[in-house]
Amino acid sequence: MEKQVLKTRLISDSDMIISVVMLKRTAKTAFIMIEKGEIVRCKIRTGYDGKEYVMPYGTWSMAPMFDLN
Repeated sequence: MEKQVLKTRLISDSDMIISVVMLKRTAKTAFIMIEKGEIVRCKIRTGYDGKEYVMPYGTWSMAPMFDLN
């Protein structure tokens, strides 16, 4: 799999778009490079509508979610 750029908007500022790079993906986890080259391992979650997403900045209430579909 080649690197995939994921983009999303922040809940608190819809004009701000942030992006991360998905380096590797397995069935249950994804390795994401966030700012300054830091690599984090994230659990792939499934929403109520069946779409997959990751939350590389944590699971706090206003953390950005990146859609994988």
